[in-house]
Amino acid sequence: MPQVFADTRLDQSIFISRAIQLLLMEKTLAQSWLSLQCQMIPHVIGGLAIFNMNPDDMIQPTACWPEETPVNPDLLAAASLAMSRHAPVISAKEHGFNDEGKDEGKDEGKENLVVACPLLKNGKLYGVVAVQVKASKGQQASLLHLLQWGAAWLDLFLAREDQSSLQSSPQSSPLVISTLTGVLKSDNADAAATTVVNSLNQLLPCERVSIGLIKDRKIRVQALSQSASYEPRSNLIRNIEAAMSEAVEQGATIVYPIGQSDAPDHTQNQTHAHTSLSIAEDQESIITVPLTHNGVSIGALCFEKSAEQALEHSTISLCEDIAQLLGPVFQLKQQQERPLFTIIKEDIFGAQAARLVSLHGLKWKLAFASLLLFIGLTSLLKGDFRITAPAHLEGMVQRVVVAPFKGYIADAHVRAGETVKAGDVLAVLDDRDLTLERQQLISEREEILKQYNRALAESDRTKSSISRFQVAKVDAKLALNNEQLRRTKLQAPFDGVVITGDLSQSLGTPIERGQIVFEMAPLNEYRVVLQVDEWDIVDAVVGQPGYLALAAIPGKRFSLVIEKIVSVFQSDEENAVFRVEARITNSELTTSLRPGMQGVGKVVVGERSYLWMWTRKMVGWFQLRLWAWLP
Repeated sequence: MPQVFADTRLDQSIFISRAIQLLLMEKTLAQSWLSLQCQMIPHVIGGLAIFNMNPDDMIQPTACWPEETPVNPDLLAAASLAMSRHAPVISAKEHGFNDEGKDEGKDEGKENLVVACPLLKNGKLYGVVAVQVKASKGQQASLLHLLQWGAAWLDLFLAREDQSSLQSSPQSSPLVISTLTGVLKSDNADAAATTVVNSLNQLLPCERVSIGLIKDRKIRVQALSQSASYEPRSNLIRNIEAAMSEAVEQGATIVYPIGQSDAPDHTQNQTHAHTSLSIAEDQESIITVPLTHNGVSIGALCFEKSAEQALEHSTISLCEDIAQLLGPVFQLKQQQERPLFTIIKEDIFGAQAARLVSLHGLKWKLAFASLLLFIGLTSLLKGDFRITAPAHLEGMVQRVVVAPFKGYIADAHVRAGETVKAGDVLAVLDDRDLTLERQQLISEREEILKQYNRALAESDRTKSSISRFQVAKVDAKLALNNEQLRRTKLQAPFDGVVITGDLSQSLGTPIERGQIVFEMAPLNEYRVVLQVDEWDIVDAVVGQPGYLALAAIPGKRFSLVIEKIVSVFQSDEENAVFRVEARITNSELTTSLRPGMQGVGKVVVGERSYLWMWTRKMVGWFQLRLWAWLP
């Protein structure tokens, strides 16, 4: 069962323990007690109470809830089993019973649970109560405890029934019970206060009944009998609040005038405020009773009587008993109407603070002290704050080898990943077409030279000039053909490693002019590219040192220094990152590196406290969300 269920109903347990003093074990009053008990439990389907323990008679319910409903056979069976075993039982409707509140069902969801609890006094059975409720198996223990508390309240009543002053006036019990029922059914404290003062004005011979509750350490009138509204700043309200404050400060019932009470407890109280109220309102008698909960005053009830209304000692006792009943009720109403901030402050932080200052809860004290010590140490101790980012290697310079002309691949000597030296042949293009073209150009040149020589012999200057220009044209074509033949061998421009390019599986395939055949990078000249998160980019500065660890060589650390921060971000799968370029400074270790290797880089920013380093992103995220949420 949720904790709020147990805590809220536990507050009402004090009210029930008082209200039970009003109940005799007759059918009408037993019905009232069962109704109050069922109101304490949410999602109740039905309930019954049995107080006829004569073994010669057939077991019949003394009271049922809801009233005038047929007897539920499941409840009756559970009650009979609890009576025979003198022990509580719990079962789901579709399963059998077992002892000690254990359920044999396997369903983890909500189901109809039947809970029965015997009522014992001095080890003797005098009754049993059973309820059917819609709840889950995790709520069984709380349901059983709630019924056991009710049994304890009833046992306490039977032990003190000879001392109960309310039993001397049984004619008032039904009205008091209806008043308390109306208070429980009220939606808020204001409605409950109005119900109380109007009902008590009918119950007791009073001119006026008023109730006040403490708010912000001051008592304020909550309701006046037979008054739908009132002026909070009027002299009447101020005088009543002063009288209530007088009783609350002294922590005792004040009867005015003192001579009208023969009770010794009411003879030593200060009554200045009551005297003022009596004179101002022309009242013969005033009784003010504090409303308390767990020994703490939460308000007061004020009864004003005229000269025609007699003041008796039984009336004072009745007023005090009524106040004892109402104190826990209004405390519960006020707790239910608290703002969310107050609930968090009191129920969460207040409860934990109470545990810390109490004599118990050593584990909480040790945990809290350890937390404070941890926070203090981490805020004082400092270490190197480092930006951590994914990294990969790129060549400092990258060159491409392209096809010089349109042709076919004849041979491939290297593949990607191989190291080459400057001038090494990487691949060869097919030169057969170029060789044929060269022979054709040579034949054409020889033919033109013959024409040129013939023109010179005939002294024909025009033909000789034309022939000379034609020879020069063919010579240019031959030069281009020779250059193309020379460039059929694709050579490495420098010492380095081939990054991309594998033509071993593409021999004979055509290529176009300008098509990239190989990509190369020089050896021992690399740059590190860091993908820095946007949360850390503001701390990155050119010149900061750092370290690099690569997945291929995890045991080595390479020193680096930031050289360039690109201001344009890139978007990865999770968030925005910025490109930061760095240079490796310990070049003697770069012989085993290759472009494309990936790893993790850390850039040293400076000294920061460990607490700041561990919480900076969380604090930054909270600040950003708070700023976005605020208008």
